Amino acid sequence: MEAYRKQSKEALELLCQEKNLPTFGKNKAQLIADLVEADSHIFQLETDTGRVTELPTAAGVLLTEMPGGCTPQNIKDICSTDLFRQLMAANPQEALHVMIQQQAAEREAQRHAAERESAERLAEREAQRQAAEREAQRRHELELAKLQFTLQSSLNSNASESSTRRLRKDDFPSLEEGTDLDVFLKSFEKVCRQHQLPSDQWGRYLTPQLKGKALDVFVSFPPETDNYEAIKSALQKTFNLTPESYRKKFRSMQQCPSSSCILYVAQLETTFRQWVTGVQATTYEALNDLLVLEQFLQTRSPNVREWILERKPKNARAAAELADDYADIHATSPPTAS
Repeated sequence: MEAYRKQSKEALELLCQEKNLPTFGKNKAQLIADLVEADSHIFQLETDTGRVTELPTAAGVLLTEMPGGCTPQNIKDICSTDLFRQLMAANPQEALHVMIQQQAAEREAQRHAAERESAERLAEREAQRQAAEREAQRRHELELAKLQFTLQSSLNSNASESSTRRLRKDDFPSLEEGTDLDVFLKSFEKVCRQHQLPSDQWGRYLTPQLKGKALDVFVSFPPETDNYEAIKSALQKTFNLTPESYRKKFRSMQQCPSSSCILYVAQLETTFRQWVTGVQATTYEALNDLLVLEQFLQTRSPNVREWILERKPKNARAAAELADDYADIHATSPPTAS
């Protein structure tokens, strides 16, 4: 009541209007009396999901006007107000209802907090478990990869050592004086493949088999050179194994009386392949031009043929242009073979 006495008449009229109390023709004392009487009425306290739905007028005003509704902190704030103390003095039972509501709200908040904390702990443990599983899987895969690498390296090493142990100088052919270089090289390469010898080691096994002029070629190489292809190319040049030499060999090759026809055909195929490979005739058009060029050169005189070959024409048409140039230079018609 003391709080009402401190209010102006206009403020008291507004409070009465909020409580649906008549104000017309009433003075300040009458307005205060009506408000006190209204505050004395008791309403049953009910809760709905933690919020107060019906309270005595004084407590209801406090709870509904607090920011955020009825929470533990708000109820504590209510209990510290003058109006709550007035409620305690005027109606202890209603004050007890407010205290019960405070305790219920506190328990609900604690339950939610405990559930949230438990969920966070479970999520953290699950994340740790998944991380541990991923790490274990990664380590397992790493160990497996290391084991496979070690095993493969051991197998490769054993295979290489076993192959190397089996190879002796006598396992390879020797390039004796008068031996066909092509036959020697093909025999040597065949032995290397049979023993699965790595190609980068062929050079060191080739050099002990060289003799005579072939050995002189190797001696001219730098000491650190053991590249098989480089040595092979140098030997072919030294022994004049050019595409032209293979062509002549192919055209002049005769069957030995003691050899079979199958062997003779195989020799023809090998020599022909060496010829066309040397001039890089790897397509039908290139092979066609090669045969036309050969036939054209065969119809020229030896002097013209030699003059054209010295200029290394790329195809038959280029050879024909060179033949015409030769004729212009010598002021004669293109000579033919006799």
